[in-house]
Amino acid sequence: MVYTCHMRGDHWLRDAWMAKIGKWRERAGLYLASGRAIFGAFLFPSRELKRLNERLSPRRRPEEAEILRCAARCFALLDRMGLRASCLTRSLALARLLREGGYEAQLVFGVRSDNGEMKGHCWVTVSGRPVESVLPGYQELEYE
Repeated sequence: MVYTCHMRGDHWLRDAWMAKIGKWRERAGLYLASGRAIFGAFLFPSRELKRLNERLSPRRRPEEAEILRCAARCFALLDRMGLRASCLTRSLALARLLREGGYEAQLVFGVRSDNGEMKGHCWVTVSGRPVESVLPGYQELEYE
């Protein structure tokens, strides 16, 4: 026995697939933007740093967690290829992606002293909250 539905205007299956395709399209765009941001940070870090403030989008598009997830997958792919990104490269790329997504991302530079040797580190914050884990012992540099 076969059951059929002959209701006009009942396009729930098509609508579900269109929503899924829209989500795939958004995620593909995030992966492309992640790749563009990472390679821009690798090749032209000073240019990326200068243009970071210009990149703030007036509207929020994807969720912050989705942006971070796509960027993490791109960084993992680079690691598998043997291209380990420095904290500055990672932070520049993440800050660019978050700012293009409409979030107030800021680069934070910090230092620590290990037995007289100064070490530096860079991370990203959104509204004062770090988006990645911050290594212990680093003091944020104060700008005057």
